[in-house]
Amino acid sequence: GIILIVAAVLIIILYSTVNVKDKIIQSLLIALPFAITVFATGFITASVSGYSKPSYSFGWNLYIGANEQTNGVWNENDAELFNSIKNESQDPSKVQEYFFKLGVDRYKEMGLKSITHFKRKLGVWLDENYISNVVTDWQTEYTRFKSGDMKQTYFLIVLPYNLIVVLGAIAALIFLSLDKKAPLILKIMGFYMIGTIMLFMVLETAARYKGAYYAALSLLAVYGYWKIYLCIKEKGCNIKRLFADNTKEN
Repeated sequence: GIILIVAAVLIIILYSTVNVKDKIIQSLLIALPFAITVFATGFITASVSGYSKPSYSFGWNLYIGANEQTNGVWNENDAELFNSIKNESQDPSKVQEYFFKLGVDRYKEMGLKSITHFKRKLGVWLDENYISNVVTDWQTEYTRFKSGDMKQTYFLIVLPYNLIVVLGAIAALIFLSLDKKAPLILKIMGFYMIGTIMLFMVLETAARYKGAYYAALSLLAVYGYWKIYLCIKEKGCNIKRLFADNTKEN
């Protein structure tokens, strides 16, 4: 949610043609309702649970994201440490602060190796093991399909499809970065995905978290392949001419 709000505000600031006053008003109209909603839900949750909202609320995710051995995915040792610290302190803020400091220390120890760590974590966008497990385990348990090969078969179907979508989305991000007059909603989605990718580099990269981004990736992929089609149709990707023609069409 925060990434999407930041993306929308950046688009208004960078690409909107209205005056500065209107840019500020539009940005506030987007950001304030979100901030109020987050505050209200946090207040209600804290009231019901009896706990205050923890500071350093992303401490655990930072600690896991800095796990070089598992490419930012938690393991049993991390879980055991979490349970141990949680039992020692019943204060959520102290627990999260503890793991926040450990996460920072992990990145400090990595130093320049963190670049390699970030590159490996990009693989999460092509990791379909989680969805394959969820779908096929459910099928095996609750339906007549009891094949042990179902997971592998489903994975081999989903992975190429996801690869096509991801490659199309990458193409879209490239075209959007070059075209100043592209539809603003697509630019918002482009900033949204870039922000998400950056966040995944630093924090935990559980494959199931990608579920929130499939729709955005798919729409960006359609735009990317449409632009590639126009390039092929023009028998060469003349960027200036392509974008000029696109502006006339719009």
